Amino acid sequence: MSVAVVLGWKAYLRAGDDAAGRKLLLRLQEQLGTEMTLGEFQRDDEDSSVYRCTFTTELALDDSGNAASAALEAAGRLAPSWVVGGLPPQRGLWGVATEGIAIAGVTWLHFSLED
Repeated sequence: MSVAVVLGWKAYLRAGDDAAGRKLLLRLQEQLGTEMTLGEFQRDDEDSSVYRCTFTTELALDDSGNAASAALEAAGRLAPSWVVGGLPPQRGLWGVATEGIAIAGVTWLHFSLED
């Protein structure tokens, strides 16, 4: 039996227009290797050269799967270094990456393991 857990993502995308921003989202999805559900996608109020977006992805785990480990593995596909907090058993695992992001134009990433 497999269990699905949801990863919530936030990203800042430096793009000249809507089409370029959406292309960056597609590249994020390809890098993660899974479908995403898009939430917010709009220009940032403080920096109009950046799009602020949210999306979710699902992680399928088998009975022995570890959600935290799977979340970190997914995050590692996008950037090699993350500041991570909320480690189990506390719940609320989250991470932020600002450097070394695998996709040029993506300037900031955040993930959280949703209950």
